[in-house]
Amino acid sequence: RNDTSAATFHQRWRNVRKGGQEFHVETTSRRQSVGERRARFVLVHEISDTVRVERLAEDQARFRNQLLDALPMPGFYKDRAGNYLGANPAYFNLLGLSPEHFLGRTVDKIAGPEVAAIYRAADQLVFDQPDVPHVYTSQVRDGAGDLRGVVFHKAAFRDHQGRVAGLIGILIE
Repeated sequence: RNDTSAATFHQRWRNVRKGGQEFHVETTSRRQSVGERRARFVLVHEISDTVRVERLAEDQARFRNQLLDALPMPGFYKDRAGNYLGANPAYFNLLGLSPEHFLGRTVDKIAGPEVAAIYRAADQLVFDQPDVPHVYTSQVRDGAGDLRGVVFHKAAFRDHQGRVAGLIGILIE
């Protein structure tokens, strides 16, 4: 009989072949009873390609973040629903906001209703015409509360299936 109440464990392992080549496996195991005997059912699956792709994705994310952080002009990106996913230090400095106050929120939660309506309409144009960069002038309220004229440059970005997933924006003062 199988003891289905037993916990299942997953573990990743880095191994080295006799010739020195690294490879990765994932093991899945669970206790099992066969008659009166206790045993452990173990499945081993090589995941070297998966680990390689995960590392490439991590490297790309790290590069994207470092590139965005290095830009001297304020920049941000958000998903299709308008949730801010990231921004660079220049953006946070300009607006006087902390990442905790900003990330994961929409413009409705950050700015007043009039400003939010303007930004939503501008974002919708990007989503309606995703293959065209969009440039427009507007104003932002900086950390001191002063209105500053800026030029927004916005463009859509796509997910792995080619669907418009969000937009990135750069502000030039």
